[in-house]
Amino acid sequence: MNTKLITIKTMVVVCFVIASIELTAQSNDFNNTVALKNGTELNDVKVEETVIVTSSDGKTTVYKKDEVASIKRKDAPVVGSENWSANLGYMTWEDAKAKCASQKMRLPTLDELKAAQASKVTDSWRKEGYLYWSTTQTTNLLSDPYLLYAFNGEVYSLSRYASSYVRCIK
Repeated sequence: MNTKLITIKTMVVVCFVIASIELTAQSNDFNNTVALKNGTELNDVKVEETVIVTSSDGKTTVYKKDEVASIKRKDAPVVGSENWSANLGYMTWEDAKAKCASQKMRLPTLDELKAAQASKVTDSWRKEGYLYWSTTQTTNLLSDPYLLYAFNGEVYSLSRYASSYVRCIK
């Protein structure tokens, strides 16, 4: 009888300790609520304080928030025709990046291409080519680069080993 009582008391104490540990963990780390854009609310979650940085060549690095002094966001892309190279031809994405670098320029981001299309800069490009490489890549396993269709602003992705037209930006 004594053994059963000791076992029950021990189990109660163990349960109490486990519950206390879980409550402590919840109160310290899992005390955030995240509201998603689709209306879903995630309660009692831990939010990691990280900054994910992706360079124009596609390399991604994760930094802890306390490692970052500041983040400066550029204003909307400048899209005047004076910022763009002539059509440099039809080539693979890697060759396009190298060609732009040799011109002391770079491949544009997808946002820069969209802004150029919206402001009608790409209208004159249509007679020279229709799909133009961007430096922005998909998040799929292959990290395929995006292209902009100059006629209507539609966005596509294509293997970096395929060929398309190239315009560089300053």
